[in-house]
Amino acid sequence: MKKGDSNYIYLAIDPSTPEGKYPSKADCIKYEYIKMSQLCEISDRKGLGGSRACNAFGGDKGQYKVITERMARAVMHKTQPRKYVLTTAAILYLKEFGIEDW
Repeated sequence: MKKGDSNYIYLAIDPSTPEGKYPSKADCIKYEYIKMSQLCEISDRKGLGGSRACNAFGGDKGQYKVITERMARAVMHKTQPRKYVLTTAAILYLKEFGIEDW
């Protein structure tokens, strides 16, 4: 992939997501998507590091190739995309590291 390319799945509108910077798993499972920033915060608070989680879902600018389920979803806002991840993919990612409750 050339520098500057992004690897996102674009959505037409912003999806509903749980409230707050650090939603609980119980809050998250009620939604199809969570914000990328929420995943990074959860990951960071559980000791994995926010940038590691971000990279596992394609990176901040979608520069890393990942499986479709982990590709960030994005909605353009002015010049910057707002990024989301599938809740099911986030739960499975955290489970890979033994994190089942947050």
